[in-house]
Amino acid sequence: MPPSSHSRRRRSIVDDDQSSNSYADEASTESGDVKNVKKDNSQKRTILLFLAVTCVLMLIVLGIFAATIVYLSQNIDDIDVDFEFDEVCEDIFGKSDNHLAAEKHAMEAYKELNKTKSLLSTKGPYDIPSLLTFNHPDLVLSGDDVGIDQYLPKNIYPYHYDVKLRVQLPVNGNNDFKISGQVRIEFNVTETSNRVYFNARGIDIENAEDWRHRNLQVANGAHSEVRYVEVPVVMEAGKKYHIVLDFVSRFQPGMEGLYLSRYLDTSGQVRYAASTQFEAMNARRLFPCLDEPYYRSSFTFVVEHPPSYDAFSNMPNVSRTLIEGGQFAQTTFAPLPNSPTYILALLIADDYAVRSAKTKDGTEVRLLARKEFINDVTEALNFGVKVLEWFNKKFEINYPFPKLDIAGIYSFSAGAMENYGLTTFREPLLFYNSNYTYSNTYGQVVIAHEFTHQWFGNLVTPEDWSQLFMSEGFAQFFETYAFAAVTDGNQAEYSLQMAKKLLGTLLNDAKPVHPNDCVANSTLELSYYFDAVTYDRAAAVFNMIRGIVGEDIFFTALRSYLSANRNGHAHWRKLAHALQNVIPKDDALSKIDFEAFFKAWLTVPGFPVVNVKKEGKKFTLKASLFLKLSHPLMDSRWPLGQTWPIPIWYRVSSDFDELKFIMMEPGKDLIVEVPNDDDLIYVNSENHGYYIVNYEGDLFDKVLIAVLNDFASSLTDVSVRFQVDACPLFLTGAISSLKYFNSVNSFYKRKTIESQIFYDCVRQFESIVEGTDISIIFYHELVKTLKPNDEPEMQYRISDSRTNFYLEEAQRLKMDQVVEELSCKVNQTLCTAQQNQKFEKYVMDCRPTDQTADCVKLAHHERGATYCEGIKTENKTYYNHLVKLYTNSRNPFEAEKLMSGLICSKDSQILSKLFTLFTTPNDLINKAKRLSYLATLSSEHPALTRKLFIQNINQIVNDFPTSAADFLNIALSAETENDYLEIVQLLHNNRSLVNRYAHVFRDILNKSRTIIEFKQKVLPGVYQYYKKIDEARVRMSEDPERCVHFGVCIKPAV
Repeated sequence: MPPSSHSRRRRSIVDDDQSSNSYADEASTESGDVKNVKKDNSQKRTILLFLAVTCVLMLIVLGIFAATIVYLSQNIDDIDVDFEFDEVCEDIFGKSDNHLAAEKHAMEAYKELNKTKSLLSTKGPYDIPSLLTFNHPDLVLSGDDVGIDQYLPKNIYPYHYDVKLRVQLPVNGNNDFKISGQVRIEFNVTETSNRVYFNARGIDIENAEDWRHRNLQVANGAHSEVRYVEVPVVMEAGKKYHIVLDFVSRFQPGMEGLYLSRYLDTSGQVRYAASTQFEAMNARRLFPCLDEPYYRSSFTFVVEHPPSYDAFSNMPNVSRTLIEGGQFAQTTFAPLPNSPTYILALLIADDYAVRSAKTKDGTEVRLLARKEFINDVTEALNFGVKVLEWFNKKFEINYPFPKLDIAGIYSFSAGAMENYGLTTFREPLLFYNSNYTYSNTYGQVVIAHEFTHQWFGNLVTPEDWSQLFMSEGFAQFFETYAFAAVTDGNQAEYSLQMAKKLLGTLLNDAKPVHPNDCVANSTLELSYYFDAVTYDRAAAVFNMIRGIVGEDIFFTALRSYLSANRNGHAHWRKLAHALQNVIPKDDALSKIDFEAFFKAWLTVPGFPVVNVKKEGKKFTLKASLFLKLSHPLMDSRWPLGQTWPIPIWYRVSSDFDELKFIMMEPGKDLIVEVPNDDDLIYVNSENHGYYIVNYEGDLFDKVLIAVLNDFASSLTDVSVRFQVDACPLFLTGAISSLKYFNSVNSFYKRKTIESQIFYDCVRQFESIVEGTDISIIFYHELVKTLKPNDEPEMQYRISDSRTNFYLEEAQRLKMDQVVEELSCKVNQTLCTAQQNQKFEKYVMDCRPTDQTADCVKLAHHERGATYCEGIKTENKTYYNHLVKLYTNSRNPFEAEKLMSGLICSKDSQILSKLFTLFTTPNDLINKAKRLSYLATLSSEHPALTRKLFIQNINQIVNDFPTSAADFLNIALSAETENDYLEIVQLLHNNRSLVNRYAHVFRDILNKSRTIIEFKQKVLPGVYQYYKKIDEARVRMSEDPERCVHFGVCIKPAV
């Protein structure tokens, strides 16, 4: 453990103890005078009187102190405390090498801790050990805590598995759920040894044999998920051997390994489907294997299952026969070549139907879905065929297998999974029916994502989990690129479209979180890093490379990379070498060191801000790390402070048609000179760069005016990028609230505002504003800005969505729903009355067994608000009716709307029961929706959710270890100082929790600190801006009192 204030405090405590002991020794030397003291009655009375007076004085002081504490606790929100949260939690994370603020503010930390000790503890300054640092001496790694850097020894390499499974599922009321099997692992010996190591989790191995049928003993390895057998002879390097293991495994209660989905069919009967989710390291939950992406093998699966069920796997089935007198069906699948374990897949169901189509080269694309919804998957199937053909042509390497399935899974934790030959999806992504959803655009984007993985991830697999972004980053890049290519053939504006959805990634990475190339400390941490950094940030870096080298070289390099590493492993250095090799030697681009470029951008967290300053004809560009909060709590594994080589694309206003490019060297300023004094430069003009641009001083306004005055739309890219970059600058106080909102209004008036970008920005503080005296005018202005004033209302456009496949229109439709919700906040009384009439008229007419998609004669986007407002009336009849409709619902879209309606209840007892429903294992809800339901509950009732969660935190994280990070993030976000300090105290009191989820709490505290810092630095400016707007409205109103009393405006300041 690095030196910290904790160790210094322990030293001072020891010194105090030694001093106390010395005083005790002195007292004992005077013990011979006790008899004299007893005899001296006068002295005794004096001492007693002194003690009595002292006690009285102490009681008075304690009373004053207690009254002060009560007063402070009741008025803490009114006290303007300049609280330094990085000092409070310095010791939580340990002192990282680059956390300079720890030294800079050491003395301030001690003062602030003492200032707030009444909030934290009655024992003096809060002595927080280095809680959020891993590798504590008392930490025992087991289960989900296993360090993923403890990879298996590389003494063998498996080349083939024969896997035979018997899966027992319910038939005719028999609720047996059992899994047993046998696996034969054939391997090459790479280092002379007599041990065979493999992974197993929650599996009982009943028998083990070697190639000569000798019985072997199974022993535990270095940690709980590693086992090994020791053979009686030395296995020679270069030779082939095998072992056979008989085992019993079990269905997983969560959504990893082989697990169950439970749902109702059209007759109301309970059905089960068994499906797998093996990424990242969950194949070991079903059968013993070498469960790391490094190992690629061939697999043959034979599955025995009830004959009423059908089995699907990565490859086509080659036979299906009845065995044991017809009690079981045995399905044998064709061998799956050269694959890692995490993309194996199995689906066993008795209520599924199949639709299929073929690509031009004969590959069969099949869509597997519940029979009730099989007619709603046509568009997903057709898109799958088109996008697979596009990938075959683009990569010039055809998809290698005879079929590629798209399977909808009722309960599925991830959005989708790229398993070779059997991709799996949350089923709502595949369904389209205008009666219950307005678009399947997002589902098609996700199909493109998973199909990309058939090349990036499956054909070329990450060398280890530190290279996960090499799969997910490219899948994220191509999901939009391929979608655009298939639907309208236009990828020219890809960077522009990517920029429109980049804001969330930038704000997340501005904490910052972790680099792309990183080794997680545990399986739990690895699962947590399937995040925006791994997906969106990596995609942005790859797009930046595309912008540097151009379309042709970029795709030539990708084809070369895929071909050279086919059935092998991915690493960013291999991609850098591919780029270096395809660029002609006489091309100026050949001077770029791509390995150094990737190292800078992929192995260090965060991103730069390029500050632009103008002096006459000279522009100075200076780069620095962009941080969303002053001193983020960082992990010492990932130091900050490194600089980047930054690709700078820019245009000069007097010669706009000429695009200029230069690589800004790490740590050096860049000087750009222009022909004229009044010339401007537009930096990152093509939206390729993963950085933000800050035009300093009045340069911000000059660029804004230039962009607004461009009626020919030649500055569209610049306009979009300006709006993206302005948000993080505003949120951090780099530009004022007035400057930001004036720019938004200017874009709005010119009808060039990017509504989604603006809303993504204000969502960062919407919850903070809600409930304040500016909330009404805030929502009024928000609705005005987001609502298109030149387009028909939503109900007239919604019917056109059936023929719409474009992201732009999908975003508009989504924004319409946002506008409707915000409009209700502006005029809640009218909205509530209308929704209650709809509830009585349409919802109460449904019978409990009816499906609301059919019986509630409202547009699907209206149903959720109607359910919610009806429940808010606290009418028990309404609530009971909605519960019955929910429990009988078979449609995943409608079930979510119904549950969201129930969550709108104001009854704390009902809400507590719903909380328990969401946070305990049960079959009453779709377990895939557990987290989204809790998120809705937390959004509607944050204080209650937080209180209940803290009371039950250990039970929840133990019941759902792989989902615990999401639970923690949902329930423990803090917007006030007291909430923040409550989390700190929780960490102090729960060491075992922190040992497992240090990475999560670091993120939670950084998010919370960002909110609190925003409230201190930026919110006053936001408040003043909207106050001035409302005062202007009141002055223009003929009847100011009406304006106030009818909720349009707030009362102006006197």
